[in-house]
Amino acid sequence: MVDQLNLEGVSYLLPILNYLLVVIIGFVIINKSKIVEQPWLQIFISLIVATIFITALGPSNFVLSITPLTAILFVCLFFALLLVGFVGGDLVKNWTRPIGIGFFILLILVFIISAIFVFRPYYQGNPTLSVFWNWVTSSSVAGAIMLMVVAAAVAFVLFKVKK
Repeated sequence: MVDQLNLEGVSYLLPILNYLLVVIIGFVIINKSKIVEQPWLQIFISLIVATIFITALGPSNFVLSITPLTAILFVCLFFALLLVGFVGGDLVKNWTRPIGIGFFILLILVFIISAIFVFRPYYQGNPTLSVFWNWVTSSSVAGAIMLMVVAAAVAFVLFKVKK
């Protein structure tokens, strides 16, 4: 009889792998776009962005709510342009730009509507200084601040600044 393979231990590594995936994607985007020239600052920014996306529930929910809607919109855009391409001729030149603009507007609306539904609980009530201070001193924010300090140290060690 063959025993089943137990992969429960992988579940402990998934948050770390998610964090590393966001760091790598962020670093590649920042590096290729040349927004920042210094490599240590690029890795630091990508570590900060990864920390925010992994520790904060709002951005994670925002990405999770937008991803399927964006995929559906891209599939619809592909089929609409495919149908217009089958028609051919001058109609393609006249229709492709308005269709692209229309789908871009729909995509922006999806982003805005998803952001409203995801971030609405964070903005209810009357924000005061004590609410803000309680939020800053909470364990999740303190952990995020410590992660940012560690990220700065890692970025500095990985890419030592030569003067």
